[in-house]
Amino acid sequence: MPTRDNAPRIHKKSVTQRLTAKALTAATSIAADDMGGLYTISGSSAVTITVPDPSTCAGTTVMFKLASDQAHILSGNAGGDTFSTSDVAVSDTGDILTFPNNIDSSAVLMSDGTRYLVIAHSGTLVYS
Repeated sequence: MPTRDNAPRIHKKSVTQRLTAKALTAATSIAADDMGGLYTISGSSAVTITVPDPSTCAGTTVMFKLASDQAHILSGNAGGDTFSTSDVAVSDTGDILTFPNNIDSSAVLMSDGTRYLVIAHSGTLVYS
């Protein structure tokens, strides 16, 4: 129904999204159903986390944040480009994404169904 000035009314619906936070302290594989939210990675030595194929979780956004000063690793198997920068000026891809060994380094990834785009990060990530 229009308002007094004949502008249409906008009905707002609330959207609730529940994000999970999980601590990873040893090498592990993340299942597609568990992908999403925030993962903290820590260990006394570098920990390797294997992510699911990006085609199994298209549209999913996930953040990985280091909680220890080790060069932790994300690993995938999408044929050489599981991970890709979303920066058009820099084109880096790889099946391995290595974090710098700095506490609080982080990466935000989003699956486009083919690969994980690194849409934000802190610290210098190494793609291989």
